[in-house]
Amino acid sequence: MHGKTNYVGYIEELFKNNPLGILLCNSENKILRVNKAFCEMFGYSEKEILGKLVDDVVVQSPELKAQSVEITKKAMQGEQVRMEVIRQRKDGTRFWVSVLSTPVITNGAVTGIFAIYSDITKRKKLQKNLEEVMNEKTAIINSFPDYIAVMDREGKILNIYSASLKKSNIDPPIFLGKKFGEIGFQPKEQEIITFWFEKALQGAKTQTFTVSFSTSSRKMDLEIRFTKMDDKRILGIIKDITEETKNKRRLENFVSFNRSLLEITNEMLRATDIENAYQLLLERSVEIVPGAEAGSLLLKDKDGLYRFYAAVNYDLKMLKKIYLKPEELIQRETSEIQIITSFNSNRELDKERYEILDKFGKTNAIKSMLSIPIEIDGKIIGFFGLDSHSSAAAFDNDSVEMAKLLSQQVSGLLERLHLEEELRKQKQQLEWLSGRDPLTGLPNRRLFFEKASAYLSLAKRNHSPLSILYIDLDFFKVINDTMGHDVGDEVLLRVAERFHQTLRESDVVARIGGDEFIFVLPETDFEAAKIVKKRIEFNLREVMKLKNGIVTVGGSVGIATFPDDGTELEQLIKVADHRMYETKHSSKSTKPNSSKPL
Repeated sequence: MHGKTNYVGYIEELFKNNPLGILLCNSENKILRVNKAFCEMFGYSEKEILGKLVDDVVVQSPELKAQSVEITKKAMQGEQVRMEVIRQRKDGTRFWVSVLSTPVITNGAVTGIFAIYSDITKRKKLQKNLEEVMNEKTAIINSFPDYIAVMDREGKILNIYSASLKKSNIDPPIFLGKKFGEIGFQPKEQEIITFWFEKALQGAKTQTFTVSFSTSSRKMDLEIRFTKMDDKRILGIIKDITEETKNKRRLENFVSFNRSLLEITNEMLRATDIENAYQLLLERSVEIVPGAEAGSLLLKDKDGLYRFYAAVNYDLKMLKKIYLKPEELIQRETSEIQIITSFNSNRELDKERYEILDKFGKTNAIKSMLSIPIEIDGKIIGFFGLDSHSSAAAFDNDSVEMAKLLSQQVSGLLERLHLEEELRKQKQQLEWLSGRDPLTGLPNRRLFFEKASAYLSLAKRNHSPLSILYIDLDFFKVINDTMGHDVGDEVLLRVAERFHQTLRESDVVARIGGDEFIFVLPETDFEAAKIVKKRIEFNLREVMKLKNGIVTVGGSVGIATFPDDGTELEQLIKVADHRMYETKHSSKSTKPNSSKPL
């Protein structure tokens, strides 16, 4: 009779010598027993860990301990837990383990935990390496071309593989048995395909080339490369680059557009005439926005009406004759970029304006209009209308995006041009005022000397005569003292008007004192100057009907002529002034007549 098997001894040997780490905990989760493999796995001696909480032995880091405590909690609640987790050795190094925690149940109650630990660090590393390899393989597979075709020496397709059947909506089997170059390529592209196919047959290294391919449902851009497989077969590697080509063209269009927009800005800033600047801006806009064939520029005037300021391929001269109220605009007053294909609202205009707009604005010929608002300080001041006479679908999303950029640039540009134009006008006004007598508007002493000096220099160069007339009004002081300064000012204004009526366009008259005036008469000798003198004296003696009465003034005139009386301006003025006083003292003029106020 055989003796009884010593199961206890067997289990004890299995516990001690098991290559897996084994521990036993009590109900308080304190370690009662561990085997050698567990101690070696975690770097402790048996004495160091007996009686300690298992969660303090297998981890030290707080974030790991929380997870370990959760596993222990589940086991203590009677649940068997199996997990792959990171644990820490005594020296703090981390490693992967597979943990199986099983509750020990005595008389229906959990009295401890039996846990088995397996070091799976190597397996995890291999798993990670495998994942990296698989990712790399996946990336390579994903980079494969869309189509691979195998052809015989005649170019007939023996087989075709496709990684993008759903994307292309093409059924490869329909091409089997057909020559590669004859399945939807244009004659010019067939020549390119034949050339590189023959190169591949000869075993030459071939390069990638691009051709277009058309089916009943779509047009594709294909990138193709032929490679010789053996004496009987050629491999065609084909990639669909339709979207790539489209995006490349879009990018090129936007780069070209932005470059042109910068050129427009520079050209506009160099423009000296704002009307020409408007026309230039519109012309260049028609050039750079895809789909545009014609265009017009509407700007709001001071009365709130829109008028044409520029046009391309329309009759601007005739369009300038009409206006549009805000409610009559096809695009209405909105800050949104619009694509307009209906122009029926133009028929609401009165007959005259409608006929001009229809005939000279060619509204019936417009298939599509890209309406671009121009805003300054948040207010719409006008619209660019870029028109297509060819297609109602001439303008796409790219056109709208370009229009937005154009709108922003043009709005800022026109705001600057308007400001510069206003500043230029103010500068001209200030320059004009700085050289003018504020009462009569005649040139003052400074401006007279500038103009007279220029005339004198010309006379010297051309050896031509020039005369200076110095005039002092007669009886003006009496009028001013007896009838008041307002009447005196009115007399001076009338005198200035009569001087303008007397003189040629080239002559200059200036007010240089209270009632003193000076003339420069180019191309005028002494005899001709005497005629002018008599005409001035005659005009001055004519009765003046003023608001408060009737007066008569006269004038004493002195003449000096270049070169007889001097060669310098100051010298001529001095001679004319002296002769004016001689004339005044020798005059036998009587006092002016005045009547009661009118």
